[in-house]
Amino acid sequence: MIVKARLRKCVARHQTALHAAGQLQECFSEPTFAQFTVSLVIICVTAFQLVSQTGNLVRLLSMGTYLLNMTFQVFLYCYQGNQLSEESSAAAAAAYECPWYMYGVECRCGDLSWC
Repeated sequence: MIVKARLRKCVARHQTALHAAGQLQECFSEPTFAQFTVSLVIICVTAFQLVSQTGNLVRLLSMGTYLLNMTFQVFLYCYQGNQLSEESSAAAAAAYECPWYMYGVECRCGDLSWC
């Protein structure tokens, strides 16, 4: 009974999280992709100008700082995507490695209608 209650709670939380993730993806997918793409273009243009800029030290430092800021912005997207991928793999591995054979027939057979 304890396992059923915990599993029921986990399934409910999972469904809520999936619904929230779907709403976030629907709202932010295109703007985030556009911002990421523009940031990459800005990084390329700024890096090209930085290499060709040799005379003005103040402009060189300001462009270098701007390049680092834009690179950090892209890094944040990549880092969070990697974290999400790692946690997703860990959750799948934990579900796969659980001792399912010790639970009741409903859990072992995958029948979640009792939830």
